[in-house]
Amino acid sequence: MPSFASIGGFRIYFPRLRFHRLFICVFAALILFLFLIVTLRPDPSKTRVYTIHPQLKLPSDKDSLAFGFEPLNNPAIAREVQEYKLRKQQEAADSQEYIQNLSPPELQQRARQKLAEKTKKERLQAAEKKAAKIKFENLAITQADSALNNTSTTLYKKNQMSFSAAGITLKSKVKLSSGYEMPILGFGVYQSYGEEVINSVYHALKTGYRHIDSATLYENEREVGVAVKKWIHDTGGKREEIFYTTKIWDTDQGYKNTKKAINWSLRECDLGYIDLYLIHSPYPGRQLRKETWKAMEEAVQEGKIRSIGVSNYGIKHLKEMEEYATIKPAVDQLEVHPFLTRKELVDYCQEHDIVVEAFCPITRGLKFKDKRVQALVGKYQRSPAQIMLRWSLERVSTDALLLNFTC
Repeated sequence: MPSFASIGGFRIYFPRLRFHRLFICVFAALILFLFLIVTLRPDPSKTRVYTIHPQLKLPSDKDSLAFGFEPLNNPAIAREVQEYKLRKQQEAADSQEYIQNLSPPELQQRARQKLAEKTKKERLQAAEKKAAKIKFENLAITQADSALNNTSTTLYKKNQMSFSAAGITLKSKVKLSSGYEMPILGFGVYQSYGEEVINSVYHALKTGYRHIDSATLYENEREVGVAVKKWIHDTGGKREEIFYTTKIWDTDQGYKNTKKAINWSLRECDLGYIDLYLIHSPYPGRQLRKETWKAMEEAVQEGKIRSIGVSNYGIKHLKEMEEYATIKPAVDQLEVHPFLTRKELVDYCQEHDIVVEAFCPITRGLKFKDKRVQALVGKYQRSPAQIMLRWSLERVSTDALLLNFTC
């Protein structure tokens, strides 16, 4: 006798074979599971979790920044160094264990010789790189020494600027290809959170900074907005006086995600518009870079963003943009300092009217004890940070500096 099953008032015929019934049930459950995953998947732009309190304490005149900050003692940097050392030790231990497990002894000896040759080759390559690096560093330090010795006025012909490095102020600006002006000196808030961000940005604004640099990755866009609005309220300043930069992170790239990320950043900072919006890095790939740029161009047309640019882009990525960009990048934010001059890339940016914004101009303090820097410190009676900053300010090829709170 055939068997029947009643589903929703309909009778469905099933053979007596139990395997068929089990297969149909499993298949139906799988379809239902996939349907629920697709329809109930949360929106990434609405599910970010920020570890900050909604009622943040506003700064007062009595508050002050932490003095005596020593980048070499920064826990994050120390942790990275320690992890690198442990990784190298583990690799060495694994190599020795592999050799000990080999047999007969001839294989062990052969493996040791191969490892020794590999180590020797790596050391030679490292020595060559170090020699080339020292050559460029010596050139950079020589340039810094020459700049400090030179008492004549250094003319910044690019962007029609004409002033000496000593005459640069926190209000000095550089004109972008978008037509807007960006303050040459910026204040960054990387690796800063909560009230620390509010206090530091508020006091930076009171000191005279007008360029604040944040990013979605930093998770402090809201605090920057709070500090800016607090400064406007206390001093009677205007929003137009502030140049606010933020960036889209790799996981948010792509056309639709970028649209959501821009709206998210606008809601977080609550400043009405974004002065400069950057692609944080080129790593997600060509297609996502292209889609991200298209969404950013549309945001400019909608008035949400005034200027758009990139960060950590090389010449390859900038040339690629010529194929699809209708608005060329106004800024390329790079790590540039006396120990990382990136002359070829900086020259390319200048030739194509892209302002180079240098982050980590004082190398996070990691080069403060370099003997060449210390020689200039003794010669001019200035701090290592002042020596490095003066080098950047004297360079015609450096258009802007981002003085990050941790850099």
